[in-house]
Amino acid sequence: HPRNSAPPLLRLTPPPPSCHLSLLAASPPRSPHFPFHRPAGVQLRALGRVPGYLLSQWAMDEHAGHLRVAYTRTTGATTENAVDVLDVASLARVGRLSGLGMGERIFAVRFAGGVGYMVTFRQIDPLYTLDLTDPTAPRVHGELKIPGYSDYLHPLDEGTLLGVGRAGSAEG
Repeated sequence: HPRNSAPPLLRLTPPPPSCHLSLLAASPPRSPHFPFHRPAGVQLRALGRVPGYLLSQWAMDEHAGHLRVAYTRTTGATTENAVDVLDVASLARVGRLSGLGMGERIFAVRFAGGVGYMVTFRQIDPLYTLDLTDPTAPRVHGELKIPGYSDYLHPLDEGTLLGVGRAGSAEG
């Protein structure tokens, strides 16, 4: 970048091998919003890591003292998707659900209470429903395969999920 310009804020390729998570807290507690620089009185409380990259802000959610993080991990020529459950105070992993959508990547993810929804895609869109009620043992509750993919998920109520995306065919 030119000498007096700021460095880029976001680099899209290649994806980082892991995502670092930081938990910042004001001391004493004030506002939950922090600027990008660390002002006086803000201390680093915890660091965590997941071994992949996140799709968007919807890939993270805090619920009942746990941070749930959905990510895609590339190992050699293959990809797999997973959800790690971290203790919100220490960012230590307490649970993991892995092996979702092997060879695919996450196109959409959303969390709602004790449930998670994940769409992975390569040719057919598997929509996974995840049971996250036990943070130490997350599991797949159901799976629906349909052509195409959803790239936005929105829970409308306890029994209804809206998926917005593109139709597909047997060829992709």
